Amino acid sequence: MNKPVIFFGTSSFAKMLYTLAKDIDNINVVAFMADDEYCLSPEFCGLPVWKSSLLNSKMIKEYDFLICVGYKT
Repeated sequence: MNKPVIFFGTSSFAKMLYTLAKDIDNINVVAFMADDEYCLSPEFCGLPVWKSSLLNSKMIKEYDFLICVGYKT
């Protein structure tokens, strides 16, 4: 059984990846995570946004993470 997934990022790229992940049966995205200064809303795409300062070793063992890094020009 796969671990629940947290997406690190709240950009348009993260939204696109989340939209794709919803169509894959064995991926269970449970939250988004962002650096504290970028946690501007408690929700993103209908899921909670957690502050990165809350990240701890227990979370690292319980969840898988996808880093949603993009760039702007």
